[in-house]
Amino acid sequence: MTACLFLARGLCYVIGTDSISITDETYTALAQARVELQRLISARRPT
Repeated sequence: MTACLFLARGLCYVIGTDSISITDETYTALAQARVELQRLISARRPT
């Protein structure tokens, strides 16, 4: 348990709070994509 606490404390120094912007068009398209769950659910439901 103590080793995990030291690991977590050490990672706090490695991880920063600065945000990194992603400018790749693929990730932008994935972030803006919509999935219509109602159509997927009704298409799988047997009638």
